[in-house]
Parts: sequence; structure tokens; C-alpha cells
Amino acid sequence: KIRFLACISPALFLGHPSYGVSRIIEVTCGSIIKLTHVNTGYQLHSHQIKWGSGSGQQSVTANASTNDQGELFLVKESNDAMPCEAGTMVKCGSKIRLEHVITQKNLHTHDFVSPISKLQEVSAFGEEGYGDSGDDWVVNCIDKTEDHWLKSSKISLQSSVTKKYLRSDIASKFTSSNCPHCPIIGQIEVAAQFVENEIAFWSATQGLFLSSTS
Repeated sequence: KIRFLACISPALFLGHPSYGVSRIIEVTCGSIIKLTHVNTGYQLHSHQIKWGSGSGQQSVTANASTNDQGELFLVKESNDAMPCEAGTMVKCGSKIRLEHVITQKNLHTHDFVSPISKLQEVSAFGEEGYGDSGDDWVVNCIDKTEDHWLKSSKISLQSSVTKKYLRSDIASKFTSSNCPHCPIIGQIEVAAQFVENEIAFWSATQGLFLSSTS
């Protein structure tokens, strides 16, 4: 199963500095990726730690580490779609879900307030990969000459339900002041906002990218 790939060393990921890959690589259905926040260089991350406010669902943050299996996400079809064929390229403007490999919960947003920025909360939701429409994200390619999501290209992820964009900001870092004694000190809040700007840009810089079928 694809989820077994989470046990593979991060040094084997395409795009890792030790790999030396320079060819054009598409992000495809079934790929397992690390999503980097372009503005900070932090990695999208989740873990079995629940938000202490808002929904109380599994928290999603951005993490400075590049060697953490909590940063692995599986690219798959939207909530209302038939299972996509592994290796199918992701078209710009299409809906996807990102499943956190370790916990099998989907990247999710909804009308709860995030703990630091007081924007829209982002969480990991569902069981064994099954959730709801709040898990659906539209892939917007920032380079409008691109037709498909490419490795290392800038994208934004817009919730198909709330129309807000996945974002992070170094100003929303968890510290001993705003989160005393909590286990996510040093990580950055991930939330959703109405504006598509530079703090809402992400890039699939590393991953196990399945070969394209077209």
C-alpha cells in the first residue's frame, strides 16, 4: 500500500538535496509529498495533538524540521469524486484532498477560529482517509502558463467550501507566552484566509512522485 512509503528515509525523496533531480516532475494522484510554505520555508505538518480550542480536532502546523514523517501527505481525489488512478497528473484548478500519511486524516478547514491569528482554523479530520467536503482544496497554480501542478512550482490551496486560502506566517509562531507548556512551541500556526498573497503560497519541494499516466 502507498502508506507504507512513510517508512522510507527522507533522503530517498525526489528533490532532497542528496538526490540531485532537476527534470520537470508532475505532482500526481498517489504521490506522497512534503508541502513547503514558500515564505518561511517551514513544512506543512500534523501530529496526534488536538487543538486546545476551536474544534478540538487534530492540529495542523508548519514545522521548521525537514526530517519529520509528520510532514508526509498523500495526494488523492476530492471527497465527491471516484478514486483517481495512481499517476494521474493534477490539473491546475482541480480539487484534491491531502491525507496525512501517519494519522490517515485529511487536511481540513471549517468555520472555527484559529488560536493565534483568529482566522479560520485548519485541522486534520476524518478516519482512515474518509472525511467530508471540508477536506477539498482547489489547486491554484501561481504561474498561469502551467497547466498542471509541478514539483517546486508555487501554488495556493483554496478551500472549495469556505473559499479561503491555506496560509502560514512567522508572526503566528507558538511560543511559551501564547502557548505555555504546549508541545508545539516553535511551530507556526496554519490557518485559512480570504486573500491569496505571498503567505498563502506553497510548493511540493520533496516527495515520492508517481509517474504520470498521460
